[in-house]
Amino acid sequence: MKEGMIAVNFTLPDATGKPITLSAFQGKTVILVFYPGDFTAVCTKQLCDYRDKLLLPKERYQVLGINANSEESHKKFQEEYSLPYPLLSDPEKKVCKQFGMTTFGMVSRGVVIIDPEGKIRKMEKVLPILRPSAERIREMLRDEGLL
Repeated sequence: MKEGMIAVNFTLPDATGKPITLSAFQGKTVILVFYPGDFTAVCTKQLCDYRDKLLLPKERYQVLGINANSEESHKKFQEEYSLPYPLLSDPEKKVCKQFGMTTFGMVSRGVVIIDPEGKIRKMEKVLPILRPSAERIREMLRDEGLL
């Protein structure tokens, strides 16, 4: 997948096992957050930063966290840190690979912004030790006229 393309539809289970389908959010700006693992220092700071500072209206935006961890791991992680958005389990890394968010077989850290019509407007992959901040996501949304 590349910027400018229509995002491939996918369905992955959330922390409760409920299937979540990307196309269900058509009409909203979707922010896919790919991160290497639950309960790791950088990932925890990253997702808590979004919880505390991203603060986008749910009527217009949907954040979805994605990595290869199990639904059970996601459930514990989500509960422990009161994360207000779904965490999706991609154990085979199929969706991660489709969006170019793997490196050497591991899930990479990155953000994909999909506009309300399903078009990929921005893709940003970063080194594992770095993390896109809530402010960086807001900047990406502003740059694309989505904020």
